[in-house]
Order: sequence, then C-alpha cells, then structure tokens
Amino acid sequence: GCLVDSCHNCVACKAGEEQKCNKSVNTYGAKDTTGRAASYPPGKMTMGGYASTMVVHERFAIIIPPSYPLKFAGPVLCAGVTMYDPLKRYGATTGTRVGIIGMGGLGVMG
Repeated sequence: GCLVDSCHNCVACKAGEEQKCNKSVNTYGAKDTTGRAASYPPGKMTMGGYASTMVVHERFAIIIPPSYPLKFAGPVLCAGVTMYDPLKRYGATTGTRVGIIGMGGLGVMG
C-alpha cells in the first residue's frame, strides 16, 4: 500500500501485510500514529506526494536506480505493484495464462 510507517510488531506487520496494521500511517491524509512520520508542522496530516519533503520509514522507501527513467517509476510503483501482488500471491509463473482487466494504468500496463 501507500504507507510511510506502521507499528512493525503486530501479526499483520510481521507477515508483510503492513496495510492491515491498525497503526499504519498512510502516505496521504493520515495522522502519525507512531511518532516517526514527522509531519510538518508537527501534528498535521501526511501530505504524501503533495509535500515538498516527507519522512518515511526505510521499510517503505524504495530506491529508484539513477539509470531508471523517473517518468516510468510512478506507473510501475502504482499500477505495476497493483498487478504484481496478486500474480505473486496466487503463484503465477512464466507460462501462466492470466487476464488483467483495468482502465488507465492497469489497462495500459496489463
């Protein structure tokens, strides 16, 4: 999901399902429940991609290689991950036939 932090200790977090954590901090419009998201001014909601700076726990940060074109990074990290997760979860491998139905990013990338 679109997260900047979670508790890291609950069953969901330990299973890699941080989006299901009761203390997860969403990238957009969330209250910092852990004290680590460092919203500015303190106590304000997270502003995500609309902020000039933001603090995110390293567990949720992704390093984009300098050689990777930034114009492709957003779509891959959004629609790409949306498609990849269920394919991985349900065991799709090379040669598996799947159907991807979607509009916008999903439809274009699928």
